[in-house]
Amino acid sequence: MESALDCACALVEIGQAVSSEWQRQIARVQASGGVHIGMAIGDLQIMSLRPFSRVHMGAIGDYINMTARLDAAAGSGEIVVSNTFFQQLRLAQQAGFHELEPLEARNVGRIRAWKLTPEGRARAAQARATMDR
Repeated sequence: MESALDCACALVEIGQAVSSEWQRQIARVQASGGVHIGMAIGDLQIMSLRPFSRVHMGAIGDYINMTARLDAAAGSGEIVVSNTFFQQLRLAQQAGFHELEPLEARNVGRIRAWKLTPEGRARAAQARATMDR
């Protein structure tokens, strides 16, 4: 889980850098920039979308819908994770998260979720640095 979260944090930083550079080069001011990410863990089924075809494959599972709902709850530069994902993290990585009100997800029910903001990423990085010493 730590590697997945580290990757998501790197993607947020890359998205912010690309968005800032693009904003510098255009005339219109964009309302927001960067990326927002939703993360969950769970089972998926990979199956053929056409009978007897290996070319057209698709993924099916509740966690695709859940991740879409988590992503919608994230703002620019934020990462929202499911409770199951959050509980798999070390305490140092959990330090920057705060719990959200339960999110409504169609066909799944209410989701307990946690949000990592840019400020929270900085707090978690400090906590990790302290624990690594």
